[in-house]
Amino acid sequence: MIEQVRPGTNNPNGCRDFVTSKQSLEGVTRFNGVACPSDGSWKINGSSGVH
Repeated sequence: MIEQVRPGTNNPNGCRDFVTSKQSLEGVTRFNGVACPSDGSWKINGSSGVH
């Protein structure tokens, strides 16, 4: 589930920061990441778990 998307304020490429979550038997894990426009779609440039 995507919880938050916000435009990057210092990124001229139109990239956006996002927060998403995954629910499993161990609980909810949240991930931060960056998505950038690429050839008419969006490319995720990595994410890190933040619990």
